[in-house]
Amino acid sequence: MIAVLLAMSVDCERGFSNLSRIKTDNRSRLCGVHLKSLIQITSTEMDELTIFEYSTKLIKLWKQS
Repeated sequence: MIAVLLAMSVDCERGFSNLSRIKTDNRSRLCGVHLKSLIQITSTEMDELTIFEYSTKLIKLWKQS
């Protein structure tokens, strides 16, 4: 059996599309860390339960810092 991986640029193009929506002229001074986080947020599909779980973990970390 032979496995074949198709070379498609759909994911890359989707990422660049997200980046162009995030980094506008008004947000041109965003640093790399913030851009990375915003791109991860916009490109990750999550249901309400997953968002709630992540948000409670982040709130706990923020309160501890």
